[in-house]
Amino acid sequence: MQINVKSILKQGGAVALVFLILCVITSNSERLYNKAYRWDAAGYHAYLPAVLIYNDMSFDFHKKESGHPKGEFYRGKDKKINRYSLGVAFLQAPFFGIAHLTSKFFDRKSNGYSVIYKKFLAFGAIFYASLGLLFLGFTLNRYFSVKTSNLAIIAVGFATNLVYYTILDLMMSHVYSFFL
Repeated sequence: MQINVKSILKQGGAVALVFLILCVITSNSERLYNKAYRWDAAGYHAYLPAVLIYNDMSFDFHKKESGHPKGEFYRGKDKKINRYSLGVAFLQAPFFGIAHLTSKFFDRKSNGYSVIYKKFLAFGAIFYASLGLLFLGFTLNRYFSVKTSNLAIIAVGFATNLVYYTILDLMMSHVYSFFL
């Protein structure tokens, strides 16, 4: 399959529409930025501050910095071992890094769990969802008209669980799996 500028422009309108609407909804979501990372999301996210801020793969920083006293993502009594893989953290790393640099630049709390990190990671989830939709459009264009492909992109973007996992549970692996 050859990807060219023309095919990107064909899908660009539908993907841009989904992207912009998701950005507006997410930017106004106070609920998203005030909740602690829990369960799977806590496990995926813990790799980022562990490696990039604290240099502590024992995750001793988590209870203090996350604002959530439970260590629900790790196992072991003497030695804490994260039960989740680091694939999601790998994809989130560029956005986490930008958030960390931004928080340092503006002299904000640089612990890996403050609101600025959540906002950049929210943008990252929207970015990966949009790329996934763009790739879906490339595939659909091989078999269907542009109009049908664009309708399918909008339907997948707003009528499936993708919208939920992009806006509310963006730290879970679903958006990143969809992109991949």
